[in-house]
Amino acid sequence: MPDLSGLVDKAQKVISDNSDKVRTGLDKVEQVVNKSTGSKFSDQVAKGSELVGNVLGVAKDEGPSSKRDPDSIPTMPTAPAPKPAKTTPVKATPVKATPVKSASPKVTPAQDTPPTTPSA
Repeated sequence: MPDLSGLVDKAQKVISDNSDKVRTGLDKVEQVVNKSTGSKFSDQVAKGSELVGNVLGVAKDEGPSSKRDPDSIPTMPTAPAPKPAKTTPVKATPVKATPVKSASPKVTPAQDTPPTTPSA
């Protein structure tokens, strides 16, 4: 698996350098979702937006002037790698070969050749 630590570090730096834009983007997403659902789930959407903002380090109470150190941004926990599946060895059973009798009649080379037509 490729090492993505450099990519994660760059993403964290971009987020911390542009926290106001990230927060604005989260607010716009929240507005679009509320508009499309008729604000039926506005409480859940607000909580989700707040959680995402906290994980990204752009909480709602932060203004554009406050920047966070990329090292202080919480990281998402990673799931443990799946365990390999257990396999059961299969013992091969020898198979006795039996000759197969052909159902088609034997063809001799003379029968294979198409009839020739006399040339005029």
